[in-house]
Amino acid sequence: MELKAAARILMDESTGHPELRRTAQYVHDEYAAGRTVEHDTLVALLGDAAVAGVLTSYRERDPQGHEDMIVTLVREADRVSPDPVLV
Repeated sequence: MELKAAARILMDESTGHPELRRTAQYVHDEYAAGRTVEHDTLVALLGDAAVAGVLTSYRERDPQGHEDMIVTLVREADRVSPDPVLV
């Protein structure tokens, strides 16, 4: 899954959470423009989506899409991290 597609899913899923949707929109727009998003922004986006219940509701509707989105964003967060841990 492409990074902008993963961000688009979060943007679409977070319509009931305006601040989360704004962050997801920012991340999507940055990837669409070919720019990199900072590690802290990606981690905050995923954390906020988890707290808001967005990840759970999406997983219930599309388990494979959920997994693909999470893996894509977590790998990118690790890649841009000052201390990457994934191999």
